[in-house]
Amino acid sequence: MNENLAINEADMNLAISPLENFYQFSNGGWIKNNPVPSDKTQYGSFTVIYDNNQKQLKDLVLEVSKQKNEKGTNAQKIADFYNSGMDTIKIEKEKYEPIKNDLAEIDNIKTKDDFIAQIAKMHSTGYSPLFYISDIQDDRIWCPI
Repeated sequence: MNENLAINEADMNLAISPLENFYQFSNGGWIKNNPVPSDKTQYGSFTVIYDNNQKQLKDLVLEVSKQKNEKGTNAQKIADFYNSGMDTIKIEKEKYEPIKNDLAEIDNIKTKDDFIAQIAKMHSTGYSPLFYISDIQDDRIWCPI
């Protein structure tokens, strides 16, 4: 059987009538052959894709982080970023020094206008305090009502 098919009969349970239990009919083979791993609360084809992507990204970052990369390249930036997060000795030594200025700005909030200005500044630099601005194709998917 061609495993590249969008509908794979091996993932179905053809012994079940689709009129009686369409879910088991269409997914019974997958459920039987792919039990939920003990480290997960759900498991499906998108989980498999996600896990595979995570592994590929991890392998790529690990490979790049061990190489000597040309200065200014994306590989060098990725390696520097990853290695900075893995340098626990430096992290423990610096404590909160790298974010000291950010904390001071927050500590200096005295008025409502200061608060609004700080929220705006934080959003402009990539933080998402209090709320998150995004777009989505169909808010029925996301909207937590």
